[in-house]
Amino acid sequence: MHLIMLIISCFSGYFGLILLGITFHERFKLKWLPLWIIGPAIIMPTAIFLMGAFPSVPLVIFSIIPIVLFDWWMLSFLIHAKKILLLPVVLLVNAVYRFIGAISGLLLNLLASGKENTVPLKGVFGSTIASIINMAGASLLTLPLIIICAFIAHHYVRKYNFVELLEKLPVDSYDYTLLSIFSILYLIIFTVALQHPVQWQAYAACAFTIGFAALYFQLIVSKYKRMEANQAMQNLNAYGHALSDLNTNLETFSHDYKNIMLGMTQMVNQGDVRELQTYFKDEIQPTLQQFVTHSAIYAQLSNISDDYIRGILFEKYNEATKRNINFNIVVEQKVDCPTTEHLNLIRILGNLLDNALDAAEQSDRLVDVVVTPMPDETQIRISNHFAKQRRLDVTSLSKKYATSKENHRGLGMTSVSRSQTSNMWVTFLIDEQTFSATIHMSHPRDNDHHIKEINS
Repeated sequence: MHLIMLIISCFSGYFGLILLGITFHERFKLKWLPLWIIGPAIIMPTAIFLMGAFPSVPLVIFSIIPIVLFDWWMLSFLIHAKKILLLPVVLLVNAVYRFIGAISGLLLNLLASGKENTVPLKGVFGSTIASIINMAGASLLTLPLIIICAFIAHHYVRKYNFVELLEKLPVDSYDYTLLSIFSILYLIIFTVALQHPVQWQAYAACAFTIGFAALYFQLIVSKYKRMEANQAMQNLNAYGHALSDLNTNLETFSHDYKNIMLGMTQMVNQGDVRELQTYFKDEIQPTLQQFVTHSAIYAQLSNISDDYIRGILFEKYNEATKRNINFNIVVEQKVDCPTTEHLNLIRILGNLLDNALDAAEQSDRLVDVVVTPMPDETQIRISNHFAKQRRLDVTSLSKKYATSKENHRGLGMTSVSRSQTSNMWVTFLIDEQTFSATIHMSHPRDNDHHIKEINS
């Protein structure tokens, strides 16, 4: 009998992993399954033994902390974010399944509260059997509810790009302080709740789940908005510094021009063609090529009136240069960018450029960006070739949770879709092995446009 009760008790140790596994199932790999099975099978019996051996120690030490730490470790395999940001997710999951378990226990107690239910049960089977049946019933009732909650959580995690947000977010001392306070608060709440009847556990789990979920969501969203704003400002600063460097290079080049020409003239007069070729190849050509290239980029970017677009295009140009990718920018006319939704524009343009750079790295290492003013709108077209073995479907990119990367490792297209407005939308086109994404920004007089569906 005690073995059966032990097995049923251990089963609850898998509830958190079930929630995490279903919610983030795109990230799950079968090679982790043995560890997911063995972990709770060791932790829960050990916890039950220690609770019996040290009854004066708060139950939370043995029943919550070990399984939370294990789930935290397992979640770090699924989400490649700063580990401190994953701890609240695990605490939230722990609170949710304890709340569901407590509600299930309350329902069973209500169903068995009448004499016609309780007396025959104990009279025929005995109190131990009755306890086993109650525990088994609570577990069987809890499991489907947890699975339903996991699929609901999965829907919202994908809808709001939660994994992508976590993996991009930096961590500061404020995060450590806040999350440490709430972790300690969580343990204190359940230290008290576990000493009271099951309804107290339900109340504690419910209060913590609602309050902590709201606070954590607000924290993530506010941090992400600050990060985007800071990135936009960094792009602007980088562009400003680059212009300053260009002016310095112009002054230096002008100052050294006479000396360079005198040196070359002397070599020509001496008839030393070989030395002249070496001097030009080693000293002049690299500097001249870099100067001409940068001057051409700045000349193109200077045609764009919007500082934010100039900043992010320049930042991605520098990134492409570091990754040995040819990044061509074509802006042949003066362009006014009508949008005032700069954060949405940066989010869309940044994701599309990141995807283009990643795809170009696997093909011909070429990305083309063309900014064109039209009578009714301004267009930014990003084009790249993709590997022949890749298969892309434009229609699938209009669906929820779309991703252009394999194994669902990126959800940038979902972010692009969510960032579109009635005045700014994106269309996609595939022509043989060329993928093009075009951002349309309507002029103010066209504000009556509705949000266009992503299509070819």
